[in-house]
Amino acid sequence: MNGPIRRLSVFALVLFVALLGNATYLQFFQADSLNARNDNRRVIDAEFSRERGAIVAAGTPVARTVPSNDRFKFQRVYPQGPEYAQLTGFFSYIYGRNAVELTENDVLSGNDPRLFVNNLVDLLGNSQPRGGSVSLTIDPAAQSAAFDGLKALGASTQGAVVAIQPSTGKILALVSSPSYDPNRLAWRGHGRS
Repeated sequence: MNGPIRRLSVFALVLFVALLGNATYLQFFQADSLNARNDNRRVIDAEFSRERGAIVAAGTPVARTVPSNDRFKFQRVYPQGPEYAQLTGFFSYIYGRNAVELTENDVLSGNDPRLFVNNLVDLLGNSQPRGGSVSLTIDPAAQSAAFDGLKALGASTQGAVVAIQPSTGKILALVSSPSYDPNRLAWRGHGRS
């Protein structure tokens, strides 16, 4: 083999090895950081096409997922909207997520390792994996009393109420005014305010 062909072959081999090395680096070492990017629409689309777990207070859902008729199969709804907004936060296609929707995202989306057995059963049963539920320590009566108390002070009232059980440190109520309706942030459709 003559010299120029040999040099060209070695150069092509080096480029091929560099290409394989870069692909391995991206797919193995950077996969988690690439999936966690806020602008990764593929991951966001997959999250919105999966049944998310409920957020419950004393057995009653304060955030749940219902079937929808759009390109995603599910829609997040907040039955008590403004009353629990500071706790549940929101799960929005445009604005992301916050509060419990953010901090417990792995459980709610079904990606937590503790849900491995459930996900395996769903996979073997040929059904879509579902997220797990998150139970809050909130006492619905205390939450309603705090919300109604702040609301009774007038629409221009700004303040917050937090009730903590001293012996355990459990949060029994957490309300802030003014509040917001997380349903409006979670809605992906057009024409609804």
